Amino acid sequence: MATTQISGVGNLVVNAYDTYVRAALRSLPVMRSVADLRPVSLTNPGTTLKFALYANLSAATTALTETSDVTPVALANPSQISVTVTEYGNAVEQTEKVNMASFSSIDTMIADAIAYNAADTLDQLVASALIGGTVVKYGGSRTTTATLTATDVLSTAMLRKAQTALLEANSQPRVGDLYTLFIHPRQAYDLRAETGSGGFVDIHKYTTENVGNLLTGTIGVLEGFQVVQTSRVPVTTEGASSASVYKAIAVGKEALLEANVYDVQTVIAPQIDYLRRKTALGWKYFGGWGIFRDASVVRLETGGSAL
Repeated sequence: MATTQISGVGNLVVNAYDTYVRAALRSLPVMRSVADLRPVSLTNPGTTLKFALYANLSAATTALTETSDVTPVALANPSQISVTVTEYGNAVEQTEKVNMASFSSIDTMIADAIAYNAADTLDQLVASALIGGTVVKYGGSRTTTATLTATDVLSTAMLRKAQTALLEANSQPRVGDLYTLFIHPRQAYDLRAETGSGGFVDIHKYTTENVGNLLTGTIGVLEGFQVVQTSRVPVTTEGASSASVYKAIAVGKEALLEANVYDVQTVIAPQIDYLRRKTALGWKYFGGWGIFRDASVVRLETGGSAL
């Protein structure tokens, strides 16, 4: 007696494929949201944009006399902040044959990849700009980046120092009475490991009306900061013996300026090959970022515990 089985009808049994193709793991772009300043009245597009900032007058604390007039004072020469604007962009090209022969929609994948690539690229550029501030606090008792080790971890005390620096500089909070702090997951691990009163407050224990105004990725509130955990925090190997250095960024209002000639634009390339068998989709951006109020940015450089 013969039995029909796979080995006998192999030509009828083929591999099955899920036609839905999933994207690789992604981190959520969050840093560009703190670029809360834009050009107001540009003279012309240019490749370097300059922005002026005038100083306050000194407080007039001496009482006036009845018969004497005041002595006029002059405004100080405004300082200037320069931002270089640059073109950025990317594109994906495909052939007509691969689009027709594939078992899933390549058009959909390209559109999704291009959209994320634009957001991802600009967010990384923003992170690079944010770590350019001059106010820095170091983990442990260190005073330089090159001396940081894995044990010089982020602490609540460092957050208090950062908040004090922002308050003393008259930097304004970003959300209600909270500044924003971007920390790396390794730094979040060390921060949460601290014990005792006055420590980390989980976001679910924070008031409902404030939660609605916090950035995506916010994990809690501590020492006057909305704490945003993200792997987009820059990491280098500049520490002692090439130790990893995690560069958390604390910001207040008007810390970062975005100067764009035009924002992100999606571009569908014209078909210029003879048989019109190639298509391309891309994005472009023309702009740049710069620290506007240096006192509104504090960088917290630390090591990170091994897991």
